Amino acid sequence: MKRLVLAIVGVVALLGITAASALAEWPTTCVELNDLLEAGRGNDHNIGIYQRVHGDNAEAACRADHGSDGFVFGGRRFMTPSRDDPAAYTQAFVERAIDRYNNEGLQATLDYYNSPESIDGSWYIFIQDESTAIVAHAARPERLGLTSDDQVDIRGFHYGAEFATVPEGEGRWVSYWFVNPTTGEPEQKHSWIVRHDGRLFGSGWYEAASSRDNPAAYTQAFVERAIDRYNNEGLQATLDYYNSPESIDGQWYVFIADSDILLANAAVPSIVGTANLDTRGADGYPIGQHLVAVATEQGAWADYYWVNPESGETQTKHSWIVVHDDLYFGSGWYEPGPSKDQPDTYTRAFVQRGITLYDDVGLDAVLDYYNTEQSLDGAWYLFVFDENDVLRTHAATPSLVGLPARDVTGPDLFPTGLQVVADATPDGAWTSYSWVNPATGETQTKHSWVVRRDGLVFGSGWYEPGPSKTDPAGYAQALVQRAVHLHASLGTEETLAYYNTPESADGPWYVFVLEDRADVLYSIANANRPDIVGKTRERIDATGFNYGEAFAAVTEESGGAWVSYLFTHPQTRQDARKHSWVVRVGDLIFGVGWYEGI
Repeated sequence: MKRLVLAIVGVVALLGITAASALAEWPTTCVELNDLLEAGRGNDHNIGIYQRVHGDNAEAACRADHGSDGFVFGGRRFMTPSRDDPAAYTQAFVERAIDRYNNEGLQATLDYYNSPESIDGSWYIFIQDESTAIVAHAARPERLGLTSDDQVDIRGFHYGAEFATVPEGEGRWVSYWFVNPTTGEPEQKHSWIVRHDGRLFGSGWYEAASSRDNPAAYTQAFVERAIDRYNNEGLQATLDYYNSPESIDGQWYVFIADSDILLANAAVPSIVGTANLDTRGADGYPIGQHLVAVATEQGAWADYYWVNPESGETQTKHSWIVVHDDLYFGSGWYEPGPSKDQPDTYTRAFVQRGITLYDDVGLDAVLDYYNTEQSLDGAWYLFVFDENDVLRTHAATPSLVGLPARDVTGPDLFPTGLQVVADATPDGAWTSYSWVNPATGETQTKHSWVVRRDGLVFGSGWYEPGPSKTDPAGYAQALVQRAVHLHASLGTEETLAYYNTPESADGPWYVFVLEDRADVLYSIANANRPDIVGKTRERIDATGFNYGEAFAAVTEESGGAWVSYLFTHPQTRQDARKHSWVVRVGDLIFGVGWYEGI
């Protein structure tokens, strides 16, 4: 113990402080040091001096003395931590640098940490002086003289500003992107920064670059490597490389542009030198305009269709694009995207693509593109109504553009436009109606996904034949459902206005609407018998069956019922058995029927 105390006193004398204060602050046993640390009065400097006194056997000695109770000195290691614990190894690495500075002075410390010998794999020390200028950096000596103001990573994060906020005598972790000296690749670096004697001492460890199994992260790292090449080698060398086939990595390649011209694209060299904003996809989509609009110094994603150089197929491309030194650096990864075999999913993605163009570039870009024939995708096209419910895009039927929603009607003058704008919600909704399929020229049932955004309505839809008149029961039910939907969308007045028009009747098929007024049924819509609208009458057929009572007995909870009776055919004017599907909505009864034998 006497030798130990003398050794500590010797160290204290070397450091220029009194033995009394040293013995008061720095214990002579691992137990005392443990107690000091647990009481919150100890720090890394206490541990460093204790280790210099006891040497490499300090941990072994402590374990030998306290092995029975598993005591581990302050929860801290005596020996240098393993690289398997990179955070602890980094902190110890910085602590050794501070010890060197305390023992050998500033110049000797700078000489050492500016030498290649100081580099330990991916670990090296960087030091910034009181003005935040970098004064030691063995891995990247070209950074000497840079200040905190210059320390911005390739994602635009100003990590130097974070360094500058570390208080005296404290340490802090700061994470940012930087080139790993062992791999030459930009990776996420986690640096431990300590301010000591007014100076910043730091070192860090790196996370391995993302693999292709995480294509989004791999894409971001791919772009970051390009920016780092530009920073290190300059523009021309970077363009030479990224215009070469060697720069293509499967589906990944870098494209570079300035504000006017596309400067690099090894996958499609024919477009290099063309106007950046004129770059378009195979379907005419304004890709260049979209990329320029979304790009930021922090980076942004943009989705569009492009040819995958690895497969030769046009697929959905997810591009990460970053603005750096007024240049645009980008790359992307591909996936098949929704298939037309899943028309509902494909439709929603189609609409979202239009909304994304609106959000990122603006309404004019949407109107310019989605009024072109190129924007047609078989049965799919985007229609847009503006804040005043005026149709602004319709590539399938350009003559409709400029019409108010009230005048956008189906082949049977069904108020399609009014229903669409009424059904649209911010989260999106499905609405169904009859419309001409541009891919077949046939009138079919169209299911449109409609989304309201900033007062605008964006929509597209898919088609199916729907019930056929050869299935009269199914056809009747579909017509009733259509009427009930219209009522839910537009209300009673608009619904009655339509179903009292001759155009709403389809031969013997027509919708009738009754109102139940205290168990008395009044006809309020009937295109076949306009003379009875607004009136009530007995509904008893030639056999004496009171089908009016059967109508009135239908409940809303039942979801509908079939009622069969004799009735005059609207075309032959002969009595025939009619089967009507009847649905109640509140006091209203909607019905459509079909006839037997005619």
